Amino acid sequence: MKTLKFKSHLCDQILDGSKTSTWRLFDDKDLQNGDELEFLNKDTGETFGTATITSLYTKTLGTLEDKDWEGHERFASDEEMYSTYRQYYGDSVDKNTEVKLLSFAFTPTEAKIYNKVVVVDEEDNVIGAERMTDAIERKMIRRASRVYVFNQSGQLLVQQRSEKVLKPLMLDQSAAGHVDEGETYEEAAYRELEEELGLTGRELELIATSFRTTDFYNAIYRLTIPDDTEINFDPEEIKQVLWYDLATLTIKIANEQEKFTPAFKEAWALLGDKLKS
Repeated sequence: MKTLKFKSHLCDQILDGSKTSTWRLFDDKDLQNGDELEFLNKDTGETFGTATITSLYTKTLGTLEDKDWEGHERFASDEEMYSTYRQYYGDSVDKNTEVKLLSFAFTPTEAKIYNKVVVVDEEDNVIGAERMTDAIERKMIRRASRVYVFNQSGQLLVQQRSEKVLKPLMLDQSAAGHVDEGETYEEAAYRELEEELGLTGRELELIATSFRTTDFYNAIYRLTIPDDTEINFDPEEIKQVLWYDLATLTIKIANEQEKFTPAFKEAWALLGDKLKS
């Protein structure tokens, strides 16, 4: 399946139905009418939907007419249009540049990045809910639930994030995510545990709540499972799961910090000893 990437504000327009076409210069994907496409958020790497090309034709930028703008965002002037596309394609863009104009039928995914997440004040009081991308851009404090899964041998499950999600291929805590609108910390923890690792019917142990890290207030949970438990992780979110004894993990985090997500490193540094006990 061919992939097209969009900036966050354009993703929002596609999701709300106001953007139903896109233009591509110097097409290196050989886009054709009828092609099935995967749509990605360029800023986060998240898949937010799929689409089918329903019409496609080629013009030059200097010959665009009003009808060509249907379903596409407008520019204030031709110069603004050329300047915008030069940022993506280089200084050679001008009125003679060919552009493929394609309309599409879009199907959104259920990606959590477009759910509304709980945002709070400095005291962890709920002040509303915002789309995750908007909350991040506005540097709002969000709620998150984090689950650390241990086996009976004392090893911690560490997930390697998939190529398709934010912070691709980095090592992360066992299961974690934002608290969605209408959820409690606990409800979010059980949801993430099932969605990411396929674990259900387990009782979580609360380690800390309203625990502040740089961008979040968190609830931290621990779960211990038998060594032979099958982990049916979601391959859309996780590339693989790894089991680390805690001494080895501590050394690895110290020596290979770039491989771990900032949230994992920060939470582990502040709460690792409590989780181990």
